[in-house]
Amino acid sequence: METGNILWPFNDLYYDYAIAEIVLNGKPAQGPPMNISAGDGSPSALLRIKYGSYQQATVPEPLVLHGWQLVDELNRVMNKMPPSNYKVPLKILTIENIESHYNTLNLFDPKNGYREAYRKIWKRK
Repeated sequence: METGNILWPFNDLYYDYAIAEIVLNGKPAQGPPMNISAGDGSPSALLRIKYGSYQQATVPEPLVLHGWQLVDELNRVMNKMPPSNYKVPLKILTIENIESHYNTLNLFDPKNGYREAYRKIWKRK
């Protein structure tokens, strides 16, 4: 979807494949159209934001955190415990905050202590 000079795709991955066409049409990296998207926070989307190239922001899914949460929920089911009902808070990544929110694999990985929290929960059981 395009609104003026901003593209609002539903997922970063769609934009990953559109960049070549935008470049071939002579659009500059810092000019319109600029992408703001959500869905996965692909490594290439994080790099586009970091370098101010064709993307201004993303609302990424923390896939590593979701994996830890999945293991926790499975542990709860197997131990006949209620679900955690944990909901991951939304995070909007922009050029101003991107450096502190991705890991060495160029994946969005919140620095909110979730690994330590889950380790404490699982140690008690």
